[in-house]
Amino acid sequence: PNSVSEAPAAAAEQPKRPRGDPGNFVRLNINGYGRKKSFKSQARRPTKYRSWKRQQPGGGKPRAGADEEGDFVAEALLEREKNSAAGDDGVLKVVEVAREDPSEQNLEGLLRKVFGYDSFREGQLEAIQNVVAGESTVLVLPTGAGKSLCYQLPAMILPGLTLVVSPLLSLMVDQLRKLPAFLPGGLLASSQTSDEFHGTLRLLRAGEIKVLFVSPERFLNEEFLQIFGDTLPISLVVIDEAHCISEWSHNFRPSYLRLRASLLRRKLNIQCILAMTATATTQTLQEIVNALEIPSGNLIQTSQIRENLKLSISMSDNRLKDLMLLLKSPPFVNMRSIIVYCKFQ
Repeated sequence: PNSVSEAPAAAAEQPKRPRGDPGNFVRLNINGYGRKKSFKSQARRPTKYRSWKRQQPGGGKPRAGADEEGDFVAEALLEREKNSAAGDDGVLKVVEVAREDPSEQNLEGLLRKVFGYDSFREGQLEAIQNVVAGESTVLVLPTGAGKSLCYQLPAMILPGLTLVVSPLLSLMVDQLRKLPAFLPGGLLASSQTSDEFHGTLRLLRAGEIKVLFVSPERFLNEEFLQIFGDTLPISLVVIDEAHCISEWSHNFRPSYLRLRASLLRRKLNIQCILAMTATATTQTLQEIVNALEIPSGNLIQTSQIRENLKLSISMSDNRLKDLMLLLKSPPFVNMRSIIVYCKFQ
Protein backbone atom coordinates (compact mmCIF):
# COMPACT_ATOMS: atom_id res chain seq x y z
CA PRO A 1 0.00 0.00 0.00
CA ASN A 2 2.98 2.33 0.55
CA SER A 3 4.61 1.60 -2.78
CA VAL A 4 4.58 4.02 -5.72
CA SER A 5 4.04 2.65 -9.22
CA GLU A 6 4.70 4.59 -12.41
CA ALA A 7 4.69 3.75 -16.10
CA PRO A 8 8.22 3.08 -17.41
CA ALA A 9 9.63 6.17 -19.10
CA ALA A 10 11.74 6.16 -22.22
CA ALA A 11 15.41 5.73 -21.49
CA ALA A 12 17.13 9.10 -21.51
CA GLU A 13 20.64 9.53 -22.76
CA GLN A 14 22.99 9.61 -19.81
CA PRO A 15 25.82 12.17 -19.76
CA LYS A 16 29.24 10.63 -19.83
CA ARG A 17 31.36 10.92 -16.72
CA PRO A 18 35.13 10.86 -16.64
CA ARG A 19 36.52 7.43 -15.81
CA GLY A 20 37.11 7.06 -12.09
CA ASP A 21 34.46 9.64 -11.16
CA PRO A 22 32.00 7.85 -8.81
CA GLY A 23 29.38 10.57 -9.15
CA ASN A 24 27.26 11.88 -6.32
CA PHE A 25 26.26 8.51 -4.88
CA VAL A 26 27.59 5.61 -2.82
CA ARG A 27 27.01 2.06 -4.01
CA LEU A 28 25.69 -0.21 -1.25
CA ASN A 29 26.23 -3.96 -1.41
CA ILE A 30 23.15 -4.71 0.73
CA ASN A 31 22.48 -8.28 -0.39
CA GLY A 32 26.11 -9.33 -0.55
CA TYR A 33 26.05 -9.94 -4.29
CA GLY A 34 28.79 -8.96 -6.64
CA ARG A 35 32.43 -8.36 -6.04
CA LYS A 36 33.41 -7.05 -2.63
CA LYS A 37 36.32 -4.72 -2.14
CA SER A 38 39.10 -6.19 -0.06
CA PHE A 39 40.85 -4.08 2.54
CA LYS A 40 43.35 -6.73 3.61
CA SER A 41 46.17 -5.22 1.60
CA GLN A 42 45.78 -1.75 3.05
CA ALA A 43 48.24 -0.75 5.74
CA ARG A 44 46.72 -0.17 9.15
CA ARG A 45 47.37 3.18 10.72
CA PRO A 46 49.63 3.05 13.77
CA THR A 47 47.91 3.90 17.04
CA LYS A 48 49.29 4.65 20.47
CA TYR A 49 48.42 1.13 21.57
CA ARG A 50 50.08 -0.57 18.58
CA SER A 51 53.20 1.60 18.99
CA TRP A 52 53.31 0.67 22.68
CA LYS A 53 52.62 -3.00 21.91
CA ARG A 54 55.54 -3.22 19.45
CA GLN A 55 57.88 -2.05 22.20
CA GLN A 56 56.86 -4.93 24.47
CA PRO A 57 58.63 -8.33 24.40
CA GLY A 58 57.16 -10.26 21.49
CA GLY A 59 54.90 -7.31 20.70
CA GLY A 60 55.72 -7.36 17.00
CA LYS A 61 54.51 -10.95 16.55
CA PRO A 62 50.99 -11.43 15.21
CA ARG A 63 48.63 -12.93 17.74
CA ALA A 64 45.69 -15.19 17.12
CA GLY A 65 42.42 -13.32 16.85
CA ALA A 66 44.06 -9.90 16.53
CA ASP A 67 41.59 -7.49 14.95
CA GLU A 68 40.21 -3.99 15.24
CA GLU A 69 37.82 -5.00 18.03
CA GLY A 70 40.67 -6.44 20.09
CA ASP A 71 42.72 -3.28 19.63
CA PHE A 72 39.64 -1.22 20.56
CA VAL A 73 39.40 -3.02 23.91
CA ALA A 74 43.14 -3.06 24.56
CA GLU A 75 43.51 0.65 23.86
CA ALA A 76 40.65 1.42 26.26
CA LEU A 77 42.29 -0.66 29.00
CA LEU A 78 45.66 0.99 28.41
CA GLU A 79 44.06 4.45 28.45
CA ARG A 80 42.23 3.53 31.64
CA GLU A 81 45.46 2.35 33.29
CA LYS A 82 47.27 5.58 32.39
CA ASN A 83 44.44 7.81 33.61
CA SER A 84 43.75 5.96 36.86
CA ALA A 85 44.75 7.81 39.99
CA ALA A 86 46.41 6.48 43.08
CA GLY A 87 44.52 6.48 46.35
CA ASP A 88 43.95 10.03 47.60
CA ASP A 89 43.77 10.45 51.36
CA GLY A 90 40.99 13.03 51.05
CA VAL A 91 38.87 10.75 48.86
CA LEU A 92 39.51 7.71 51.05
CA LYS A 93 38.41 9.66 54.11
CA VAL A 94 35.15 10.80 52.48
CA VAL A 95 34.49 7.24 51.26
CA GLU A 96 35.01 5.87 54.78
CA VAL A 97 32.62 8.45 56.25
CA ALA A 98 29.93 7.54 53.69
CA ARG A 99 30.51 3.83 54.33
CA GLU A 100 29.93 4.22 58.07
CA ASP A 101 26.89 6.47 57.62
CA PRO A 102 25.38 6.62 54.09
CA SER A 103 23.24 9.65 54.91
CA GLU A 104 22.24 12.20 52.28
CA GLN A 105 24.80 14.66 53.65
CA ASN A 106 27.69 12.17 53.56
CA LEU A 107 26.77 10.84 50.11
CA GLU A 108 26.59 14.40 48.77
CA GLY A 109 30.04 15.01 50.25
CA LEU A 110 31.37 12.02 48.29
CA LEU A 111 29.53 13.25 45.20
CA ARG A 112 31.23 16.66 45.42
CA LYS A 113 34.68 15.24 46.17
CA VAL A 114 34.82 12.64 43.40
CA PHE A 115 32.29 13.69 40.77
CA GLY A 116 32.21 17.47 41.23
CA TYR A 117 28.43 17.82 41.60
CA ASP A 118 26.71 19.63 44.46
CA SER A 119 23.48 17.62 44.49
CA PHE A 120 21.86 14.48 43.10
CA ARG A 121 19.36 14.37 40.27
CA GLU A 122 15.87 13.00 40.75
CA GLY A 123 15.93 9.28 41.58
CA GLN A 124 19.70 9.01 42.11
CA LEU A 125 19.91 9.38 45.88
CA GLU A 126 17.11 6.89 46.56
CA ALA A 127 18.69 4.31 44.23
CA ILE A 128 22.15 4.75 45.77
CA GLN A 129 20.85 4.43 49.34
CA ASN A 130 18.91 1.29 48.40
CA VAL A 131 21.98 -0.33 46.85
CA VAL A 132 24.31 0.60 49.72
CA ALA A 133 21.74 -0.92 52.10
CA GLY A 134 21.76 -4.15 50.06
CA GLU A 135 18.25 -3.73 48.61
CA SER A 136 17.75 -4.82 45.00
CA THR A 137 16.29 -2.02 42.89
CA VAL A 138 14.88 -1.29 39.43
CA LEU A 139 15.88 2.16 38.18
CA VAL A 140 14.15 3.78 35.20
CA LEU A 141 15.76 7.08 34.23
CA PRO A 142 15.88 8.80 30.83
CA THR A 143 19.03 8.60 28.73
CA GLY A 144 21.58 11.06 30.05
CA ALA A 145 19.91 11.37 33.46
CA GLY A 146 22.82 9.80 35.37
CA LYS A 147 22.09 6.08 35.76
CA SER A 148 25.81 5.19 35.76
CA LEU A 149 26.41 7.29 38.86
CA CYS A 150 23.95 5.04 40.72
CA TYR A 151 26.43 2.14 40.61
CA GLN A 152 29.71 4.07 40.44
CA LEU A 153 29.24 5.79 43.79
CA PRO A 154 28.10 2.62 45.64
CA ALA A 155 31.03 0.71 44.08
CA MET A 156 33.39 2.98 46.01
CA ILE A 157 31.57 2.24 49.27
CA LEU A 158 30.76 -1.47 48.98
CA PRO A 159 33.51 -3.89 50.07
CA GLY A 160 33.34 -6.35 47.16
CA LEU A 161 33.28 -6.26 43.38
CA THR A 162 30.60 -4.51 41.31
CA LEU A 163 29.78 -6.63 38.25
CA VAL A 164 28.15 -4.67 35.39
CA VAL A 165 26.33 -6.62 32.67
CA SER A 166 26.09 -4.71 29.39
CA PRO A 167 24.76 -5.90 26.00
CA LEU A 168 27.31 -4.16 23.75
CA LEU A 169 31.09 -4.01 23.77
CA SER A 170 30.99 -0.35 22.74
CA LEU A 171 28.86 0.43 25.81
CA MET A 172 31.26 -1.43 28.09
CA VAL A 173 34.28 0.43 26.72
CA ASP A 174 32.50 3.78 26.96
CA GLN A 175 31.45 3.17 30.58
CA LEU A 176 34.92 1.92 31.48
CA ARG A 177 36.48 5.11 30.13
CA LYS A 178 33.99 7.26 32.07
CA LEU A 179 34.70 5.70 35.46
CA PRO A 180 36.15 8.24 37.91
CA ALA A 181 39.92 8.04 38.26
CA PHE A 182 39.66 6.76 41.84
CA LEU A 183 37.51 3.78 40.82
CA PRO A 184 39.61 1.05 39.14
CA GLY A 185 37.76 -0.92 36.46
CA GLY A 186 38.23 -3.60 33.83
CA LEU A 187 36.33 -5.68 31.31
CA LEU A 188 36.25 -9.19 29.91
CA ALA A 189 35.59 -9.51 26.16
CA SER A 190 35.79 -12.38 23.69
CA SER A 191 38.22 -10.37 21.54
CA GLN A 192 40.88 -10.41 24.27
CA THR A 193 43.90 -12.68 23.99
CA SER A 194 44.58 -15.34 26.60
CA ASP A 195 47.28 -13.14 28.16
CA GLU A 196 44.92 -10.16 28.36
CA PHE A 197 42.14 -12.29 29.84
CA HIS A 198 44.36 -13.82 32.51
CA GLY A 199 45.91 -10.42 33.20
CA THR A 200 42.46 -9.09 34.06
CA LEU A 201 41.87 -12.10 36.32
CA ARG A 202 45.12 -11.42 38.16
CA LEU A 203 44.06 -7.83 38.80
CA LEU A 204 40.66 -9.06 40.00
CA ARG A 205 42.15 -11.53 42.46
CA ALA A 206 44.59 -8.90 43.70
CA GLY A 207 41.67 -6.59 44.49
CA GLU A 208 42.86 -3.99 41.98
CA ILE A 209 39.54 -3.91 40.08
CA LYS A 210 36.37 -2.63 41.73
CA VAL A 211 34.08 -2.53 38.67
CA LEU A 212 34.10 -5.29 36.03
CA PHE A 213 32.12 -5.05 32.77
CA VAL A 214 30.93 -8.28 31.10
CA SER A 215 28.39 -9.37 28.49
CA PRO A 216 25.30 -11.44 29.42
CA GLU A 217 26.71 -14.37 27.42
CA ARG A 218 29.39 -14.79 30.10
CA PHE A 219 26.77 -16.27 32.41
CA LEU A 220 26.41 -19.22 30.03
CA ASN A 221 30.07 -20.09 30.70
CA GLU A 222 30.64 -22.26 33.76
CA GLU A 223 34.36 -21.44 33.72
CA PHE A 224 33.49 -17.76 34.14
CA LEU A 225 31.06 -18.48 36.99
CA GLN A 226 33.73 -20.49 38.81
CA ILE A 227 36.04 -17.46 38.91
CA PHE A 228 33.99 -15.95 41.71
CA GLY A 229 33.54 -17.37 45.17
CA ASP A 230 34.56 -16.73 48.75
CA THR A 231 37.91 -15.33 47.63
CA LEU A 232 36.32 -12.90 45.14
CA PRO A 233 32.98 -11.77 46.59
CA ILE A 234 30.55 -9.70 44.52
CA SER A 235 28.72 -6.94 46.38
CA LEU A 236 26.52 -5.78 43.51
CA VAL A 237 25.36 -6.97 40.09
CA VAL A 238 24.25 -4.19 37.76
CA ILE A 239 22.12 -5.16 34.76
CA ASP A 240 22.30 -2.37 32.23
CA GLU A 241 19.64 -2.13 29.51
CA ALA A 242 17.49 -4.38 31.71
CA HIS A 243 14.54 -4.16 29.31
CA CYS A 244 16.40 -6.77 27.22
CA ILE A 245 15.21 -9.33 29.80
CA SER A 246 11.62 -9.05 28.63
CA GLU A 247 10.24 -10.84 25.59
CA TRP A 248 7.89 -7.87 25.27
CA SER A 249 10.83 -5.54 24.80
CA HIS A 250 11.59 -4.01 21.40
CA ASN A 251 15.07 -5.54 21.49
CA PHE A 252 14.66 -8.77 23.45
CA ARG A 253 17.94 -10.65 23.97
CA PRO A 254 17.74 -14.38 24.82
CA SER A 255 21.01 -14.41 26.80
CA TYR A 256 19.44 -11.96 29.26
CA LEU A 257 17.02 -14.72 30.30
CA ARG A 258 19.99 -16.32 32.06
CA LEU A 259 20.07 -13.34 34.41
CA ARG A 260 17.60 -14.56 37.00
CA ALA A 261 17.84 -13.99 40.72
CA SER A 262 17.80 -17.72 41.47
CA LEU A 263 20.85 -18.38 39.28
CA LEU A 264 22.74 -15.32 40.50
CA ARG A 265 22.20 -16.36 44.11
CA ARG A 266 23.07 -20.01 43.53
CA LYS A 267 26.12 -19.52 41.32
CA LEU A 268 27.54 -16.21 42.55
CA ASN A 269 25.91 -15.70 45.96
CA ILE A 270 24.47 -12.39 44.77
CA GLN A 271 22.29 -10.59 47.30
CA CYS A 272 21.85 -7.19 45.64
CA ILE A 273 20.87 -6.40 42.03
CA LEU A 274 20.48 -3.02 40.35
CA ALA A 275 18.49 -3.22 37.09
CA MET A 276 18.72 -0.08 34.96
CA THR A 277 16.89 1.00 31.82
CA ALA A 278 15.85 4.20 30.10
CA THR A 279 12.65 2.83 28.65
CA ALA A 280 10.25 0.09 29.67
CA THR A 281 6.53 -0.56 29.38
CA THR A 282 4.45 -1.75 32.32
CA GLN A 283 4.61 -5.32 30.96
CA THR A 284 8.39 -5.12 30.57
CA LEU A 285 8.86 -3.77 34.09
CA GLN A 286 6.74 -6.60 35.48
CA GLU A 287 8.94 -9.19 33.75
CA ILE A 288 12.10 -7.51 35.06
CA VAL A 289 10.73 -7.48 38.62
CA ASN A 290 9.66 -11.13 38.38
CA ALA A 291 12.91 -12.40 36.86
CA LEU A 292 15.14 -10.60 39.35
CA GLU A 293 12.76 -11.01 42.32
CA ILE A 294 12.86 -7.31 43.14
CA PRO A 295 10.12 -5.93 45.43
CA SER A 296 7.72 -3.68 43.54
CA GLY A 297 8.28 -1.04 46.21
CA ASN A 298 11.90 -0.77 45.05
CA LEU A 299 10.96 0.48 41.58
CA ILE A 300 12.29 4.01 41.04
CA GLN A 301 10.88 5.70 37.97
CA THR A 302 10.99 9.36 36.96
CA SER A 303 9.05 11.15 34.25
CA GLN A 304 10.05 10.09 30.75
CA ILE A 305 8.66 13.25 29.13
CA ARG A 306 11.37 15.51 27.73
CA GLU A 307 10.59 19.20 28.18
CA ASN A 308 12.72 20.14 25.16
CA LEU A 309 10.78 17.87 22.76
CA LYS A 310 7.50 18.62 21.00
CA LEU A 311 5.47 15.63 19.86
CA SER A 312 2.77 15.42 17.22
CA ILE A 313 1.08 12.26 15.96
CA SER A 314 -0.82 11.74 12.71
CA MET A 315 -2.34 8.73 10.96
CA SER A 316 -1.13 8.04 7.43
CA ASP A 317 -2.24 5.87 4.52
CA ASN A 318 0.93 6.66 2.59
CA ARG A 319 3.83 7.24 4.96
CA LEU A 320 6.44 8.06 2.32
CA LYS A 321 4.22 10.64 0.61
CA ASP A 322 3.19 12.25 3.89
CA LEU A 323 6.79 12.33 5.09
CA MET A 324 7.84 14.24 1.97
CA LEU A 325 4.97 16.71 2.44
CA LEU A 326 6.00 17.19 6.06
CA LEU A 327 9.63 17.85 5.17
CA LYS A 328 8.59 20.42 2.56
CA SER A 329 6.38 22.32 5.01
CA PRO A 330 7.42 24.89 7.65
CA PRO A 331 9.43 24.78 9.82
CA PHE A 332 11.26 21.77 8.37
CA VAL A 333 11.67 23.19 4.86
CA ASN A 334 14.00 25.89 6.19
CA MET A 335 16.15 23.55 8.27
CA ARG A 336 19.62 22.66 7.03
CA SER A 337 19.64 19.14 8.48
CA ILE A 338 16.94 16.77 9.73
CA ILE A 339 17.15 13.31 11.33
CA VAL A 340 14.40 10.87 10.32
CA TYR A 341 14.04 7.83 12.60
CA CYS A 342 12.43 4.73 11.13
CA LYS A 343 11.93 1.12 12.14
CA PHE A 344 13.91 -1.25 9.94
CA GLN A 345 12.77 -4.75 10.91
